[in-house]
Amino acid sequence: MGIDISENKVNFAKKHNVLAEVGDAKSLRFDDDSFDVVTALEVLEHLPYGTYEKALKEIARCAKKAIIISVPYNERRQFIKCPYCGTIFNPSYHLRVFKEDTLSSLFPGFKIKKIIKIGTVYRIPIFLEHIQRMLSISEKLLPKAVEFVCPACGFSKPPSKKKGNSKPFLEKALRFVWRFLPKCKQARWIIALYVKVNSYGSKIK
Repeated sequence: MGIDISENKVNFAKKHNVLAEVGDAKSLRFDDDSFDVVTALEVLEHLPYGTYEKALKEIARCAKKAIIISVPYNERRQFIKCPYCGTIFNPSYHLRVFKEDTLSSLFPGFKIKKIIKIGTVYRIPIFLEHIQRMLSISEKLLPKAVEFVCPACGFSKPPSKKKGNSKPFLEKALRFVWRFLPKCKQARWIIALYVKVNSYGSKIK
């Protein structure tokens, strides 16, 4: 059973023979222990304050044996500014960052059995990122989204390049230097398997 808040996405799933229905993660219609396994794949990082906390409890309530989640790992989020209302937001709408310690106690009554890191991302050391932002080149280095929608005012427009740049040489020099900066390798996503435990801390079979 798939749940999504978007009716369009649910209809798309149904056309491809996927059992799905419209629902809200913070208030699932199912009884306690309705499913052996409940999954939330690339979901938790998008949930706003209030919905996030309630969704964790709802997932735990409906899971009889196990929970599987996947989220971006230790993400250094970039942000853009809406040209209409000035709201600053992450273009992927990621509202929080996850690491091993933040995953350890997400779901009441469950404990982590296994963690897997997958994918690869290359990024420069954190002190160089601070210099990058101080030089105001983060927008130039941030991959351009095809289109974004401001979560505050609803403004929608593909990001456009600034016109009338008076320092083309500096920009080219910075881009050239960027290619040779030291970069570290890191996993892009982290997957966690949780198992239900009883009041004594033992796994429930």
